[in-house]
Order: sequence, then structure tokens, then C-alpha cells
Amino acid sequence: MSEVKLSKAEYNNIRRKIAKLDALEAGGVDNWEWYDESLKEWFKEDEIDDLADKFIANLYDTLAEAEVDEPAGRGCGHSITFDEEWVKELFIRFCDEYKKILEE
Repeated sequence: MSEVKLSKAEYNNIRRKIAKLDALEAGGVDNWEWYDESLKEWFKEDEIDDLADKFIANLYDTLAEAEVDEPAGRGCGHSITFDEEWVKELFIRFCDEYKKILEE
């Protein structure tokens, strides 16, 4: 997992925004008539992030099963063989799902 570093000011800003959101939700803003509509783009971004994470995990799994050879001998480079058709299928599915999310 990657590590993220924040300045004290950025950290405090995030804490203030979380506290504000908590206060709004405690006050019932999630029952607001336009609540879902106002978050529509945020939901799309979240869905796209999940889709990309899933694609990357599948790609890692595929590459973990790849065969690695040193065709010219030790230290002269490597050849990686993996199921290219499966990767193409993964990518096409990712693109199709991405397009569906954007069209919603």
C-alpha cells in the first residue's frame, strides 16, 4: 500500500471537512430533496475508482501467473509470457463498464 504524506495544514483541513460533513449528516442533510442528485458525479468517480482497482487487481493476478524467461541467458534481459487474450478481454470489459458509468 502506498503511503501518503500531508502537511499539518492539509490534515487539519481534511479533519474540518469531515467534521462539517458529520454535522450536516447528523442534521439530516441526507434527507434533502436533491441530496442524491448533488452527489451523482461523486458516485460516478467512486464507481470508476472501484472499477480501476478491480481491473488492476485482475491484471496483477494475470501477471503473477506469467512465465518469465531469460532467453539470452542470465542478466541479458527477460521475456514475459502471459495470456494476452485474457488481458485484452479484461481491458475491453473495463472500457465497456467505464463507458456505462459515464453514460449514467
